[in-house]
Amino acid sequence: MYKLGVVGIGHWFGRLHEGIRSIGGLEIKSALGTRPYEAKRELLSKFGIKKEMYYTITDEGLIPDAFFSGVDAVHISDPNSEHAHQAIESLEKGKKVIVEKSFAVDKEEFDDFIGQVRSKRWENDVYLHLHYMHKLPVIELKNRIVSLSEKYGRITGISGTFFESANDEDANRGWLFSPQNGGLFMDWIHPFEVVYASMPTTFGKLHERGIFSVNRDYSDDYPTGIYASVGVSGRYFAPDARCAVRLCKGAEQRWARKSMRFTFESGNYVLLNFDGSEKEFTDGSRGGFEIGMIDGQEFKRETTVPLKGENTSEIFVREILGLCAGRNPGLSIKDIEGIFKPQWDYQSMAENTELVKDVRAVRRFLESGMKS
Repeated sequence: MYKLGVVGIGHWFGRLHEGIRSIGGLEIKSALGTRPYEAKRELLSKFGIKKEMYYTITDEGLIPDAFFSGVDAVHISDPNSEHAHQAIESLEKGKKVIVEKSFAVDKEEFDDFIGQVRSKRWENDVYLHLHYMHKLPVIELKNRIVSLSEKYGRITGISGTFFESANDEDANRGWLFSPQNGGLFMDWIHPFEVVYASMPTTFGKLHERGIFSVNRDYSDDYPTGIYASVGVSGRYFAPDARCAVRLCKGAEQRWARKSMRFTFESGNYVLLNFDGSEKEFTDGSRGGFEIGMIDGQEFKRETTVPLKGENTSEIFVREILGLCAGRNPGLSIKDIEGIFKPQWDYQSMAENTELVKDVRAVRRFLESGMKS
């Protein structure tokens, strides 16, 4: 039984907890937050975290030494702006470290973090969790990409639509949209990890981008909707192939959609449909894998592949157990650098991109995502 220290008791810890309950092998030894135990007593009690297990950030913004006592691994899932220094603190204590979604919020911080990991030989001790890699539609595409390519040719284009409807949790996380935490494009890195996990991929030039104010209650200053088109290359891609993604949070329910379409030279396509983690936990849903044919402007489904297997949280816990056992089953540092390249290109260009607030333009952005 490995002992886990948890930094951040919220959105992501709740999902991890589901996997721990199902798989076992991990025990929560300590937890860290910014508020006193009494302020979060109900939530912490729900997860079996007692007062003597709970710590708060020091006045200097550091993790108390006592938090690390008896801990084998540290799971970090608080705001992105804290990840780099908290991961370094934990690695310096000799702990295995699991970081949610991002090591850093910009390229300078990312490069510094990666540099320390390499120079101190921490590559096998740090694990970046990008959970869409564990979605069964992605695993199915990875397993089939050779036969699909042989049958349908190379991929000419990819389109991804990840539109989330408004919810109370995101409404209370205004920090998520600011550059200080990486912004929406980093929060929705998932399309790029999906492509990278499915087949060997090199991301190239960021050809187009647009930023939109989909929900001004979430943020009136930063984008809550983004369009980006990025070049992709590799053995399974036709020349000049691109990956076009549309992302948003806070849309009306009728716009909600999470899918990616891979179109081949033959005119056939593969459509990956994704279910949210909570749906996976409650009703066993695993998303969808559809093969079809483009007939003019119509997408005509030919085959739907049933998907069965562990949910993302269960796969995640097995990966953490592997990390604790001395092998890192996750992405290599080189892989992580490849996935994050579009992030840094977008950040360097977004500063000079006008935030679109016109209602009609925002609607066109949403409509294009539903048609792609």
